[in-house]
Amino acid sequence: METEHSTKIDVGDKMRHQQNTRDIKPGVLHNARGVRSGWRLLIWLIITGAGALAFSFLLSMVPALRNFNPRTNSMALYLNFVAMAVLFAIAFAAALVPAVAIEKRPISSLGLPFHHRTLPELCAGFVIGVVLIGITMTLLRICGAYSFAGFNEGLPAAVKWGTIMGLGFLCVGLFEEFCFRGYLLQNLSDAAGLKFAVFITSLLFSMAHMHNPGENPAGIIDVFAAAILLTVCILKTRSLWLAVGLHASWDWGQSFLFGVADSGTKVPGYLLNSLPHGPAWLSGGTAGPEGSIVAVIIHLLAAFIIYKYAPIHAEANTEAQWKRYIHPGWRKQAQG
Repeated sequence: METEHSTKIDVGDKMRHQQNTRDIKPGVLHNARGVRSGWRLLIWLIITGAGALAFSFLLSMVPALRNFNPRTNSMALYLNFVAMAVLFAIAFAAALVPAVAIEKRPISSLGLPFHHRTLPELCAGFVIGVVLIGITMTLLRICGAYSFAGFNEGLPAAVKWGTIMGLGFLCVGLFEEFCFRGYLLQNLSDAAGLKFAVFITSLLFSMAHMHNPGENPAGIIDVFAAAILLTVCILKTRSLWLAVGLHASWDWGQSFLFGVADSGTKVPGYLLNSLPHGPAWLSGGTAGPEGSIVAVIIHLLAAFIIYKYAPIHAEANTEAQWKRYIHPGWRKQAQG
């Protein structure tokens, strides 16, 4: 009886949606779906930008927070992680206006649904990221591009820094994945197709890393490759959780576990003393392992394997929301 009732509700909802799409005449502001994706995206960008500027202004009003360098100052590192959490909250809240208020979408369709696979996907992503950085550093060690010179921290300090870095890079992963492969990817996919959306969001993700201290051209290429890998994780699960875990653990593995530069930035607390050697195209130079050709190959190979062979599937309701709102069937419904 529950299944029959649910089917009736779905059919009725679809009929109402078809009727609504037929009633809307396409124009500059609207298409058969409703408000065009470009306008929805602009609303999100304006609200997010205003929120970020307001937050930056508030930070600038505190003299003690000026001229902090997260590479040498632990308090600056903590504040950087907190800032990532706040910026994620701003970006997510901003998306509620066009997605929930205008599109009438459920909040769970924004890419961070809570269901029985949420924690397993997040943990699986974390494991994959650690494995990938471990393989990368092992290959670089075999090639003579890195050597290890013992531990930098004792056990108490290692536990402290490992925990702080884990939570901090989780905030980084949430912020960057939602901004680049969350609402932005969804709108671009709706507007111009998935392939275009993947390319543009990967390009923007790479450009956002260009001004990192110590970053180099090879590192930017690997950031693009990493963006492809992270997008593949999203396409497999229809959510951000797997990508968030992988993103966080890759950064955690570089910054804490192996103590190397992450996109050109090296933090003050880490576990292993890892020393680069040889040409920058192999070791990564100032960018860290991300600037190495080895990392590019690892990321692209991992993307191919996960896309083609990983036994990963989206949760049923998440899959349904993806088909309706992110890679929608509304065009066919409007034509029917």
